[in-house]
Amino acid sequence: DALRRQGVRMLGWEFDEAVFRMIAVRSRGVPRWSLRLAESVWRTATAEGASVVRADHADKTFDLEGIDGHGLTKMDRDYLGVLSELDGSVRLNVIGTRLRVPVQSLVKQVEPYLVRIGWVTKDDGGRRLTPRGVEQLRSQAAGSEAEAS
Repeated sequence: DALRRQGVRMLGWEFDEAVFRMIAVRSRGVPRWSLRLAESVWRTATAEGASVVRADHADKTFDLEGIDGHGLTKMDRDYLGVLSELDGSVRLNVIGTRLRVPVQSLVKQVEPYLVRIGWVTKDDGGRRLTPRGVEQLRSQAAGSEAEAS
């Protein structure tokens, strides 16, 4: 984290400390993602004529890129939605077909993070939501309903 901060500062970019935390959560601990997100947030700030990158610039960037507070992308949320909808163990090829995405994309880009954070488990029967994943989806759905009211 300190190395990334130093790298951003070496580029001459001025960031509020809160922005680094926001980027860290959404980059999933992947250094190249954190740099890409930092660049995107910086571009948003400079497009608005700001000299310091603030949290509101980060929020706007993450909204534009469809990255939520847990670091989930639209594809991640769609994947979780398929598992929730089909309820139980779901074969990978079924998920890929439902999402119209190559299975290898799911294996390389989506599943590793969802498994690491404990929301999805893989077994011989396929993929399934963990109790933690089910609870998280419920709390997100409740939050979405509250925002809509």
